[in-house]
Amino acid sequence: MKTTQHLALAALLALSTLSGAALAGPMPVGGEGPLVLDQPLVSTTSRAEVRAEALAHPPVHGGQSMFADAPVAKDHLPTRAEVRAQTRDAVAHGNFPAIGEMS
Repeated sequence: MKTTQHLALAALLALSTLSGAALAGPMPVGGEGPLVLDQPLVSTTSRAEVRAEALAHPPVHGGQSMFADAPVAKDHLPTRAEVRAQTRDAVAHGNFPAIGEMS
């Protein structure tokens, strides 16, 4: 009796394996759509034109541009002491940093 059960189980496993392989053949790989293009797409726009367009129209929301507008010279950056003094002045005039749950 165990032999018949083993044969039935082997037949069922073989059938499920072969049917799965038959269904998976023409389907695209996970996440890819069917590719129907015969020729590769080649852009006629130069890299400089694309970069100028990207700088002219930055991302609308939440994105960051790959290119900085202008490099900042290190002599224009405030020192730590200057930043601390500016913070003390702001606090003295009622401008507090946003901290805590209500910020």
